Amino acid sequence: MRINVFILLILLSMYLSAQEVLSLEQCKQIALKENINLQIDSANINMAIYNKRATFANFFPNINFSGTYLRLNNQFQLFENDLFLPVVPYQAIDLSTMQLNPSSFTNPLISLLTFAIDPSTLKPLTDAEGNPIFRNYAMLPADQAKFGVKDNYIFNFSLLQPIFTGGKIYYANKMTSNAVMMAKYQTDVDKQSLLYEIEDMYYKLWITEKKYKLALNYLDLLKQLENDVKNYIQEGMATNNQLLMIQTKINEAEVNVFKALNGLNLQKQLLNQKMGREINTDFIPQDLLILDQEVLQLFLNSENDINNRPEIKLLEQNVEFNKNMMRVTQADMLPQIGFTANYFFVNPNPYNGLAKEFGDDYTLGVTIRVPIFHALEKYNKRQAALVQYKIAQMQMDEAKNLISIDANYSTNQLKEQLMQLKVTEKNVDLATENLRLQTDLYHEGVIKLADLMQAQTMWLEAKTSYYEAYAEVLAFYAKLRKAYGILE
Repeated sequence: MRINVFILLILLSMYLSAQEVLSLEQCKQIALKENINLQIDSANINMAIYNKRATFANFFPNINFSGTYLRLNNQFQLFENDLFLPVVPYQAIDLSTMQLNPSSFTNPLISLLTFAIDPSTLKPLTDAEGNPIFRNYAMLPADQAKFGVKDNYIFNFSLLQPIFTGGKIYYANKMTSNAVMMAKYQTDVDKQSLLYEIEDMYYKLWITEKKYKLALNYLDLLKQLENDVKNYIQEGMATNNQLLMIQTKINEAEVNVFKALNGLNLQKQLLNQKMGREINTDFIPQDLLILDQEVLQLFLNSENDINNRPEIKLLEQNVEFNKNMMRVTQADMLPQIGFTANYFFVNPNPYNGLAKEFGDDYTLGVTIRVPIFHALEKYNKRQAALVQYKIAQMQMDEAKNLISIDANYSTNQLKEQLMQLKVTEKNVDLATENLRLQTDLYHEGVIKLADLMQAQTMWLEAKTSYYEAYAEVLAFYAKLRKAYGILE
C-alpha cells in the first residue's frame, strides 16, 4: 500500500511539473496581446489618424479634372425666316460718333441713295405698313444661321483654394487631433482596466489554489490521525466512536477538497477567457507572490496625482473637442473666401468660328460667400455646441471628484488590509504552535481527540485567513495603482 501511494505521488509530481506555469506578468502580456477590445482600440486609433490626415488636406487646393462629351440631335437655328437688313450709305453715318444720323435723310442726295424712289412722286416707296423701302438690303438666309455640331467636347482643370473660412478648417483639424488623443487615452483606459482585472483574477486563482492545497493538507492530517486512532484501538487506548468521529471529518474534508478543485478550475477558465485563450487550457499559477511592503509603504506615503489617470486625460480631450466644435459652428456665421482657377479645352472651338478643333482658355477668380439670413439656424447650432462644451466641463469636474474619492477609499482599504495581514500572520504562528502542542499532548494521552481536531480546524482557518488577507493586500494595491493610473 505504501509503495502504491509513493508511486502515485511521483506520478502526480510529474504531472504537475509538466503543466504550464504562468506568472502574473506572463498573464498580463498574453492578455495585452490577445485581448479583442485592445485590438479594436488600436483600429480606432488608426481610423482617427486617417481622419486627421483627411481633414488636414482641406488646407491645400482642391484640384479636379472633368470631361464632358455631348452629342446633339439637331442644330440650333438663330432665325425663323430669312432676314433682310437695310443698307445705308456711309454719308448717313456720323463719323465723329460712328452712329446713324437720322437727320441726314433730309438731304435729297442721301435720301436718293438710301431709299427706293417713286418716279411719279419722287418720294420714297413705302410698304403696306407705311415703312419706307430701302434701296438696298443685305440678306441673312435662315438656313445658313445654324450652329452646333453633333459631337461636342469640354475638358476642364479646376482649382479651388480656401483663403478664409472663419477658422473652420483650422478648428476642424484640431478636433481630429483631439479625436486621435481620445482614441489613445481610451486605449490606456481599457488597458488599465484589463490589467487590473487580470491581477484581480490572478490573485483569486492564487488564493483558490492555496485553499485547495490547504484542504489537501487538512485531509492528510485527518488521515494520519485516523491511522493513529486505529493503532490506539488495537492497543485499547481509543474507541470506535472516536474513529467514526474522525472518518466523518474525513468525509467532510474530501467534499471540501472537491469543492476547492471545482473552484480552482472555474478560476482558471475565467482567467483564460480574460486573457483571450481557450478556456479549458490548463496551467498553474506561480506559487510565490512577493509583496514588498517597503515599496508599498513608500507608495502610500508619496504624493500621487489622479491627473495621471487616463480617464482624466480622456475627459480633458473631450472638453477640448467640444470647445473646437463650438468654434467650428461659429465659423459658419462668418464670410467664406476662396480663390478659383480653371483651364479648359472646348471642341468645337468658339474662338475660331466653332471650327472642329480644340480651343483653350483659362479663368481666374475670387469667390466670397457671406451669410445674411438663416433664421438663426447657425446661431442656435453654435449655442447648442456651447452647451455641450459646458456639459463636458461639468462631467470632467464630477469625474475628478469621484476618482479622488475612489483613490482615498482604496488607500484606506489597503491600510486596513495591511493591519489585517499582520494579525492573520500572528494567528498562523499561534495556531501552528498550538497544533504542535495539542498533537503532542494527544499522543501523550493528556487531551481528548476533540481538542486535537479543534486545533487542526483552528490551524486551517488561520492559514486560510492569512492567504486571503495576503491576496487582498495585493488586490487593493493593484486597485490603488489603477486609481492613480500607474498600473503596468
